Amino acid sequence: MKKKTTPPNTIPGQLSELDKQAIVELASQVPKNGCIVEIGSLYGLSSWHWAKSADPTVTVHCIDPWEHAAWMDKVKAEFDAPDLSPEVFAENVKDCPNITQHKGYSPKDFLDWSEPVDLFFDDAVHTNPIFLENLQHWGKLVKSGGIVSGHDFDPNHYDIMTEVSRLAKRWKTELHVLGAVWWIKKP
Repeated sequence: MKKKTTPPNTIPGQLSELDKQAIVELASQVPKNGCIVEIGSLYGLSSWHWAKSADPTVTVHCIDPWEHAAWMDKVKAEFDAPDLSPEVFAENVKDCPNITQHKGYSPKDFLDWSEPVDLFFDDAVHTNPIFLENLQHWGKLVKSGGIVSGHDFDPNHYDIMTEVSRLAKRWKTELHVLGAVWWIKKP
């Protein structure tokens, strides 16, 4: 499998080189014909890395409402980014045929999701109760041996650090962090 690890320079995003390295390593662990679910896809930078780093038979489901929120103004200004929209996302990942785009809010708009998940990545709402609701909803859909992961494991995001640590303890599994990307394997 040929892996391209340098996205087009036009995709805005807040991933460090270590974050990208973590995504590349995690994506390579998803089996052929597997399923990755990413929530909080925004402009598609992490989505692009998932799609290009996983086997081409892996489907990357990207979930986002693609609606403006006040916190996005900082990102938009920092990267001189266009207005957020499903169309902008689609343009940014147009060279990723294994991406499937889903517009909506997680978990409420995806409560009927039934496809088993090999890897779940959360970069959406970073506070409770939504963060915990996403972990509970998607965590039960992740296969045994699959990966539950996300972004922004740092002291500025207390709920992420707390809930992820609790989940690792409950599952009796090791919590891993590279950059601001965290992950645990489901028993």
